This record gives sequence, structure tokens and C-alpha cells, in this order.
Amino acid sequence: YRGWDIILDSTRVSFRLNHAHPYQSLDIRMPKALPINEWQHFVWTYDGSSSADGMKVYQNGEFAEHDVLRDHLYRSTKPYTDNRATVYMPYKGLIIGNRHYDQDFTGGMLDDLRILNRESGALVAQYLYDQVGGQLAFDEAVKTKSKEVFAFHNLFVDSELEQQRSELRAVQLQEIKAIDTVQEIMVMGDYEQERPTYILERGVYDAHGAVVTRDVPQGIFPWPEGLPRNRYGLGKWLIHEDHPLTARVAVNQMWYLMFGKGLVKTVEDFGNQGALPTHPELLDWLAIDFRENGWDVKRLIRQIVTSATYRQSSVIRPELQETDPENLLLARGTRYRRSAEMIRDNILAASNLLNPKVGGASVFPYQPNGLWGEIAGHAFLPEYQVDYEKGLHRRSIYTFWKRNMPPPGMLVFDAASRGECQVRRNRSNTPLQALILLNDPQIIEACRALSERVWKASPTDVEGAITQTFLMLIGRPPSEKEQIILRQMFEGEREYFENKPEAAQQFLTIGHRKLSSDLPAVEVAALARVANTVMNTTESYYKN
Repeated sequence: YRGWDIILDSTRVSFRLNHAHPYQSLDIRMPKALPINEWQHFVWTYDGSSSADGMKVYQNGEFAEHDVLRDHLYRSTKPYTDNRATVYMPYKGLIIGNRHYDQDFTGGMLDDLRILNRESGALVAQYLYDQVGGQLAFDEAVKTKSKEVFAFHNLFVDSELEQQRSELRAVQLQEIKAIDTVQEIMVMGDYEQERPTYILERGVYDAHGAVVTRDVPQGIFPWPEGLPRNRYGLGKWLIHEDHPLTARVAVNQMWYLMFGKGLVKTVEDFGNQGALPTHPELLDWLAIDFRENGWDVKRLIRQIVTSATYRQSSVIRPELQETDPENLLLARGTRYRRSAEMIRDNILAASNLLNPKVGGASVFPYQPNGLWGEIAGHAFLPEYQVDYEKGLHRRSIYTFWKRNMPPPGMLVFDAASRGECQVRRNRSNTPLQALILLNDPQIIEACRALSERVWKASPTDVEGAITQTFLMLIGRPPSEKEQIILRQMFEGEREYFENKPEAAQQFLTIGHRKLSSDLPAVEVAALARVANTVMNTTESYYKN
């Protein structure tokens, strides 16, 4: 609801100026109900002070008392100017009669609307309501030198005051610009007065049963004396040294991220329905060590990845194939398919396209055309717009996520739909995954960029270029057999593109990135095909 907002709620009018209603908003409401079947005239004026006191309302030419509902505004009320506007605010400018997608203007009629470019006063409000009567009132105010005529003079005649107001607005604008660069997040707070909560009677959900008070499961850890029974106390309860779960759950989640499987297999469930830990003493030790070292996540990760257990080979030894096929004994290194975000970010990083910027608004990378239109409930909802300037190569964590239409390339690799909390992801292997790695514009563009990068470093050394490409995607040099196969592939692709130069140009235009003019198109295209093939081997998107 960013901007100026006039609401007819039943028979009372509210006037709002919002950055984000309700917590960054000036909100005033007329205390009296509107008379039925009578035209009413309102003038709403504001002095730019970011205060509800700076708002005045005149009803039918007379100053109207009003109730202040909200008086908290210190950020900009102007609409978004970046790509978010197309997603969150499909309408721009003035909207009349429709505040939500499915609501129309009901409950009255609108006859006249004027927007002034400056603050008004009592005489202006009276003139706007009744020009004849307003002119007479103005003449009378001049004769009697009333306070209204002095207010009019200060607002509309005195050039010195106007200059001072202009300077004040410039200072206020500087303040708002400085504040708007600070990232804000929503936080939860406690009610000043505790709201009673009831057990809902089964089958009659509007009937109140017994009163329920705030507490924690006694079977986990009783509430310590001295802690306030609020969110602050709950936080202290969670990280208490005698709490048996918090540190263990956190350590198990990190173990799951590093090994692909938790010490407790059911990462999302430590209850009676969950699995027992395979190494309870190890889980206990890591949890206590994690807590006693200040809950230092970086230290925990370093501790895990530098351990002898983590650094083992993933090769399954013959003697373990039958006795420990699931690697519950941790007798070998982990092996599993990387997550959707890791696969995408890894190829972008190898190609040197990955944008390392941290933070900021969501971005809109490649997506097949028309997907949002397929699920749009309204024709006027915005379509997906690829952000070619800033959004193609940001880390996957910043990709915009529409809950009823998530990024399809990530869903194919089992990314969560985010319709519900999913702590542990499924891992599947489907032909669609190979199709994405072969055909996705993001992948092909990254393979092209990687081949350009490698070819610039060794323009005459084909063997070296193939080795470097393999090394950057897999993490090891190719074997002699692999080198022979990839060299044969390179020669075959080069011959194909030499015979069909238009195919080389077409392949090298996939994606937004342009090919450097000083590079040979045929060789770069052939090497990009090699990179694309290597990218499709399980070693490139599996953790070994």
C-alpha cells in the first residue's frame, strides 16, 4: 500500500500515507460516519513532516477533527523504481476504485478529484468546496486580517517562507535517502497485555474450551526459574546448557549438509518417530563442543571438513559393499548429488560468471517464457521479466521464488517448492536433469564463458585447454583415456562447426553474453561442447 491511500471502510473514511502499512504509516480516520445518500467533500492536506500532526482534513469546507490510528513514518512513500515494481506492484501511479485484485469500488460514488502540488489551508479548502462562498470568505478574511488569511499568505504568497520550505524539503529528502539504504527486517514482539488462548472444542471451532497458558514441553527440559515467560525467555531456554536438543539438532543439520546424511537420519525429526543416531557419542561431543565454543558455525564446519572421516575416498571398498552399503559406519567418504543451487552456482563459478555480491533484492534469471501466464489467475498480473542487466549470474539464493510457480530448473533437481518447511530434500535422478544440463541457456552460456576463458589462456594448446576445462568442472585432471575421448570429441565438433559456420554462430548466441570478437568462433564453440559434455558427467554434479 505504498503511497497515498484513501479508504472508505463501511461509513467512515481513513486517510493514509504509507511506506508499508501498517507499521510504516500515517493513518488518520474520521470519527463520524458519513451521512447516507449525501455528497461529501474532503480536502486532505499534508506538510511533509512525517508526522500525523502534519495532516489536516477539511470536510465540506470546514476543518474536521480526526482520530490518529498510526503515527510512524520515516521512510520513502514513493513507489519502487527497480524490477520489484513489476512483481509486487503491477499498478503504477493512480488507482481509483480497486485496492486489491478482486475488489471493486462499492458503497458509494465518486464525483470529482483534484490533486494539488502544495499544502493547502482553510481558505483553500473552503474555496475548493464552494467557489462563491470561498471567495466571500477570503474577502472577509482579508478585511478582518484573520488568522486564516495569514496562513494563506504564508503558504501561497511569502516567497521567503517558500524558499525556506524548499530548503527544508531538500534536507528531509537527504534524510530519507540515507534511511532508505538501511535494510530493515520484521521482528516479533510480545503483546503488552497477554491475550487469552483457548483449546478449540473439536468440531465447534468457534467455541472456547479450557484456557491454555504459555509453556514448553517438560519432557524436553523444564522452564528454568528466573526466566521471563516471553520470547526472550524462550530464546534463553533453547540455548540453555542443560537443553538436550538445540545444539544436537544444529550439529546434525550441519553434518547432513556436509555428508548428505545426518548422524540422525531423520534430520527433521528428533522425536519418537525419528531414527536413532548412528554415532550417539559423536553427536553428544560435537554438540557440547559447539555450544562451549560460542555456537561458532564456521569453526564447526572447519572441524568437520578437516576431519579424517570427511577426507576419505568415496570409492566403495569390496568388503563394505554387503556389510555397510549405506555407509552408516562412515568407513568411506560421502557421495551424493549436489543440491539444485550448488549445481547452478558451481558452473557459474567455474565460468567466472558468478556475481559475488552479497545481499539485495531478489533477481530474475532465465526462465521459459509463459510459465507465469499458465498459472495466473488474472490477465492483468505481471509476466516474468528476465533481468538481463543484474539478475542472470547472481547466486541461486537470490533467485525470485513464486510459490505457485517456483523456478523449474531448480525443481527438477529436487529444490523445495517452499509450500511447506522441508529440512531434508529428496534426491532423485531423472532424464529431465540431463536435459537441463544439456539445454538450459544458463548452463550453455556458462560453458561458452568457460571455453572463452580457457581458450584465452592457451589459444594454441588444445590438450591444455581440455585439461583445464575438465579440471575446473570436475576438480581433478582427466585420465589418459578421458583425455583421448575428449580430444576426439573436440576434433569432431570442430569439423562439424567448420562445415556449418552458421551453427557455430547460433550456438554461441545462446544466452545473453556476447562472444569476444577476437576469439575463433569454431574452436570456442567446439570447446564449449566439450565443457557441456563434461558438465553432464555425474562427477561434475555429484559430491565425491
